[in-house]
Amino acid sequence: MGESINLLDSWAAKPKIIIVYRGGWRPFFNRHLAEIGMRIKDIQAFSYQLIAISPDAAPQARESMSKNGLELSNLSQ
Repeated sequence: MGESINLLDSWAAKPKIIIVYRGGWRPFFNRHLAEIGMRIKDIQAFSYQLIAISPDAAPQARESMSKNGLELSNLSQ
């Protein structure tokens, strides 16, 4: 929370799936995040790490993740 990360440094640890969404204020993206939330256990079973990237400010990005039942790394501004 509030810290910088380097994706290249963390890439070797686990393969990543990166989800880029325009913001929690868009219904389409919320539906997409909710669908991913329903399948997150299956994705993680294959040892993938999910990372969401959003232009939302950190508090709004965390709210979008929480609202859609996602517990994953969220990169935002």
